[in-house]
Formats: sequence, structure tokens, C-alpha cells
Amino acid sequence: MGRWREGVWLWEFNWLRQLLQRETESVNELLQLISCFSPATVRCDEWCWTKDGSGIYSACFAYEFLQGRVESLAVDERVFTKLWATKAPSNALALSWKILNNRIPTKVELARRNALPGGLNTACVLCADSEESIAHLFLSCNISWRIWMQVYKWLGMSMVLTNSVSQHFLHHVILGINGRGSKAASLIWVATVGVIWNLRNGVVFRGVSVDTARILDSIQFRTWLWLKANNSSFGVSVYEWIENPRVMFIARRDVIGIVNLLFVGAASLVIPVSTLAWNFFHSLWSYLILYYHLEFCCIVS
Repeated sequence: MGRWREGVWLWEFNWLRQLLQRETESVNELLQLISCFSPATVRCDEWCWTKDGSGIYSACFAYEFLQGRVESLAVDERVFTKLWATKAPSNALALSWKILNNRIPTKVELARRNALPGGLNTACVLCADSEESIAHLFLSCNISWRIWMQVYKWLGMSMVLTNSVSQHFLHHVILGINGRGSKAASLIWVATVGVIWNLRNGVVFRGVSVDTARILDSIQFRTWLWLKANNSSFGVSVYEWIENPRVMFIARRDVIGIVNLLFVGAASLVIPVSTLAWNFFHSLWSYLILYYHLEFCCIVS
């Protein structure tokens, strides 16, 4: 680690292998940072928590420090509340969490960490028009933009893409679709960014070609599988889901209303009960119908 020479501490590091060029540069930067520090000869080594004046570590101070770092990223807390409420597989949610926290290895991030292989530039692998940052890869890239536009065309709505991934998530979930449909919207967002990331990796490592029509099919089928897996009462066929999801759920609501009217009409003819009892029974039935409707209306117009 180091040694004393004529009263001066000299830092010395022994490595198990020969360092690469970029690693040597990092070591030189480290030596410059720690050159002004030296071990104390009059006291024993001890751990010190530098984030608090007392120097004593506590879980409370660590939590406050981490919360402060999260807040410094200016990510709206509603983003993660909506994200973790999404009924998607854990690996898909973890990838979305990394994207929202700027934690995936895009070329820009790899270059910032000096981990980008030599000879490679930071151009986007999908369009080659700009640097491959997270915002560009998932929003402003020509390929990604076409994918999002196809998704919104499928949903029968319009959306302007922002320059922030977290803001786009909120616009997609909260502003784009209201009510209980926000959960289905967040499911579609998670599926879309996952497909875009898989496409990017496929281009890099397997040389796959970009086919936006097949990509939309993958998003539609993936969201349908997730909805079906998380709701045993989800009786919608994949054809209905792909053909027109919004009209499909509206039709389901109309069918429920017709069944309700038929039940009330038939019951009023065959059940001779008092007015008070009938009002109570009808209110209970209306509540059950409303509950059933909310359970199935994943997308509300």
C-alpha cells in the first residue's frame, strides 16, 4: 500500500497483473487525489463516517444521505410509485428502474467509465446520428421514435416525446391515459423500453436487422401475456388485444350495463319483496357490477 521514506509517506500499489492503458490512467488520477493524504503515526486506524459531524455511522444518516442523492437526480417520486405498481415480471421492472436511474451501459456511460473498447465511438447503434445516451436511445432516436409512434397509433392516441425518460414515463402513464388504465399504460411502457433495449443488444451482438412492424408485434404479445398471467379472469384473446384494445374494453362495459338492466327487469317481475329490501338488493348488485367493471377496465376512454 505504501511506506515511509525520510518522514514522507509514499503510496505504492502492487497489482496481480499488468495494467491496461486506461487502467494506468485511472491509477495516476487516483495517486494525484490521495497524494496530499498520509497515514497518521500518532493514532490507530479507525473508521469514520464523514457524512455526519460526529463521525459515527448510523442507518438513519445513511438513509438521509441516499435520499438526498435520489432527490438530486430530480426524478419525480410518482415515477417509482407507478413503476412498482406495474404487474410485470421482475426482470422487466428491474430494467425499467435502471433506465429511469440512468444505470444501463449505453455507449456514453461506458465511455464515461473508460470501459468502451478501443476503436469504438459513442454513436447510436440504431441510427448512428447522435451519441448513444439513454434519452437518445429510448426517445429521440429515429428508430425508437418510430416504435413509440406505432405504439400510440395502436392505442388510438397522440403523444409528444419529451427529452427526459422519467417525464415521458409520467406523461405516458398519467397524462396519456386516465383512471385505472394507467396500470395497463405503464405495462406497455415497460414492455416497449424492454423491446428497444433488446433490439439494441441484438444489433450490437448478433447483427439483427431492424423491423419496426415485428417489434410492435412483440410489444403487443408481451403485454397480452403479462395481463393474462396476472389476472385469471382476463378473457381477452390476443387477436382482440392487438386489433383494438380501447374499443374492446368499452364493449365489455356496455355488455355489463345490458346484463345489469336485464337482471333488474327480470327480478322486478319475479321477486315480490318490500321496497326497502328491493332498494338494498339493487344497490348491492350495482356495487358488484361497478367492482366487476373496474377490475376489467384496464384501459378507459
